[in-house]
Amino acid sequence: MKNQILVFMIAGSLLGCSSKSNQTDTAKNVTQNEPVEFYSIDVRNSIKNPEEVVTPFSDFVENIEYVPLQTTSLSLINEGRHGIISDISQKLIIADMNVFDRNTGQFLFKLGTRGQGPEEYTYVVDVEIDDERKEIYVLNAEPSKILTYSFDNKYKYTVSALGSESFHAMGNGNLLLSRSGSIKNSYYDYCVVNVDSKETVYKHISSIVKKAGDFSKCKGIMKAGSVDEPYFIVTGNNQFWKYNEKWCYYEYLSDSLFVLNNRFEPIPRGYLDMEGLKITEEQWKVGFFKRNFFTWIIKSISETKENITIDLLASNIVQKKFDNYLITYSKSDKKTKSILNPVFEDDLAKGVAKSFLLKISNENSKYYFISPDEMKDEIGKKGVEAFSTGKAKEFKEIANRLKEDDNNVTCILKLK
Repeated sequence: MKNQILVFMIAGSLLGCSSKSNQTDTAKNVTQNEPVEFYSIDVRNSIKNPEEVVTPFSDFVENIEYVPLQTTSLSLINEGRHGIISDISQKLIIADMNVFDRNTGQFLFKLGTRGQGPEEYTYVVDVEIDDERKEIYVLNAEPSKILTYSFDNKYKYTVSALGSESFHAMGNGNLLLSRSGSIKNSYYDYCVVNVDSKETVYKHISSIVKKAGDFSKCKGIMKAGSVDEPYFIVTGNNQFWKYNEKWCYYEYLSDSLFVLNNRFEPIPRGYLDMEGLKITEEQWKVGFFKRNFFTWIIKSISETKENITIDLLASNIVQKKFDNYLITYSKSDKKTKSILNPVFEDDLAKGVAKSFLLKISNENSKYYFISPDEMKDEIGKKGVEAFSTGKAKEFKEIANRLKEDDNNVTCILKLK
């Protein structure tokens, strides 16, 4: 569901809160015991000769659903520094801490209360919905905690977020927490916390860290801070996504792909060739504002029965140059291709075509928000006659019905 971007050295006994040992090696070197299909994705070479094409929605989208969100004095949606904090499930839509009915868009309530109290939030960076337990989880950055609310907006309990900046609801009250880019005292790559027991039930530390012995010797990790208060900067993000009812995991330090088993342990299932695309120690010393090199960051990964898709950002602050690569690995022919700065055409509804890798709601759908202004402008550009059939007709009817200051419309894409 997410989004919509993340993230993500010593043995567990030294950390003081590890509950299980972890001997998982990288996907590049391990022989797999469990029956998992293995993928090798050549990111490095695929970006050398990228395509520059307009891609129609119909190539990867089966259906589009529009859910206008009710506008009231209490439900106005604002976009913050992290964009619109949001999540979507089969029952609810959350946008900017406003909770709406998933099917009708009716405003239900403003989630929780902002404030300094133990049952309140101050700085929210993510939300997650669990339909089965009828719970909403709110990740608060400062202080680092996760608050749980019921579907009728009653506060239930709080657990520590352990400094994480992103998380996922796994079911049964288990929350998967991924590490942030700045590491001060938690060297795990991910851990699982249970909201009922308030205990850390699993903690994973990369085998790369274990083999290096010294955290600062790992490629892609730089020492920062002062002598008295040192910490490390991780120059890339771990990524998590759901496919075939299982959670999958990209580990930045090893460039390995995993699937998590029922004990939350990572089982190797693939490898990304990212050779030469990680920041070196020398480049780090040059500094971000004097650099003449690109940083390569994986923003998100998604998966369907046919493809594994990677959203890769190349950026250079000095040159003010930013390129997006949409990398697609075909499971059938084992080939990898990339599109540079992809442009998408919504040929299904003639409407606003957003980025393909939008916030993930589940393993086969994504969503984004569009404003009434965007919808009306689109009709004005193309003419009403272009919106006379199918989904295009529905798009036009919604655009004509909404006022310019109404709330956004949720667009839900069901992927092929």
